[in-house]
Amino acid sequence: MPLALLGGYAFMLCSKNQKSLLALSIGIVLVALASDYILQSVYEMSFRHVRKSIICNVLVICTSTFVALSFYYDWWNFDLYVPEEQEVKSVAISIKGIDDPTYEETTEDANAELRMEKMVLSGDAKKESIEWLKTIAENQSQENVISHVSVAYRLKNEKVIYRRYTISENNNQMEGFENVYNTSDYKKSTNSLAEYNTVGKYEFIWSNGIEEYRLNLTDDEKEMLLKCYKDDLEKLTFKDVIEQSPISCLMLVLPTRAEGDVGYIYASYTKTIAYLENLSIPVRKHISEYNIQELQIIYKKSDKLSKTEIIDNQEEIKAISKKLVWKECAINQTLRPIEDKVIVKYLSDNNVMECGYINCRLEK
Repeated sequence: MPLALLGGYAFMLCSKNQKSLLALSIGIVLVALASDYILQSVYEMSFRHVRKSIICNVLVICTSTFVALSFYYDWWNFDLYVPEEQEVKSVAISIKGIDDPTYEETTEDANAELRMEKMVLSGDAKKESIEWLKTIAENQSQENVISHVSVAYRLKNEKVIYRRYTISENNNQMEGFENVYNTSDYKKSTNSLAEYNTVGKYEFIWSNGIEEYRLNLTDDEKEMLLKCYKDDLEKLTFKDVIEQSPISCLMLVLPTRAEGDVGYIYASYTKTIAYLENLSIPVRKHISEYNIQELQIIYKKSDKLSKTEIIDNQEEIKAISKKLVWKECAINQTLRPIEDKVIVKYLSDNNVMECGYINCRLEK
């Protein structure tokens, strides 16, 4: 039976929408029969005994299907469980589409466990999280689902319990998340740069998706820039991330590397922006200010297909380009949905004959 359940689960994950009951059933039947065939043949050293276990196979398939369906439809309210606050040492949560530049419109979130690994929400952050999660769990709905939250409850008895709840537009379920987001613990846990206490051996790279600068700073200047960034992050509010998309980013890298931990810069990051502008970094420069030659807009359609439109009229480009954001800055998709994908063709400022391309997203 365990093999049959594992087989059904594997088949379901490999199906197109990863929630197919047909794939689940096929997996259970095939693996139950195949495993019995192999085990009987190995144990009895003969293929003749396989036919004798038909009743046993039927019982295994029926029992496995019942168990699988009970979890699929949550007949035992397993997915509605939220422990009492006094039992919990800390909480870790991952909401798909929030602070996630790799967001795609799928129901699964392969990076959830990775994002929760280092997150420790305790004190006020734990209290606000559990209160919000209880509200979510008590009002589970499959209608108007906008995202889902994966949770790791780390109990005082050292057990870790994982749960996943849907978040829908019903009953304003995202409202309670504001109290969680505004805590310093949550913001620090979802921002890579906030984890650093000192950055002496690292270098900063600033990028807006088109231009990129490796900053030549002394150790003291690096520490000051990190402090400015952390001060701005502390003041960042839930309202800010609903109303704004990041305008650029800072990467913290080792001297020989080109990639590292990323921290996004919002327009409200006054200290960080002022510091970078003193270094002649074009932090506030928008995509529309570049010499755009062509837009290739990939429109999403309800049937999961796409339609592509190429625009080279300068007046249309000027109107549309004001709504563009660099794709890597189009995070917080649950809070601030970004519409269609756009490929921007622009002329280089340094070489009038050279064209560049950048992946953008179109804001509402």
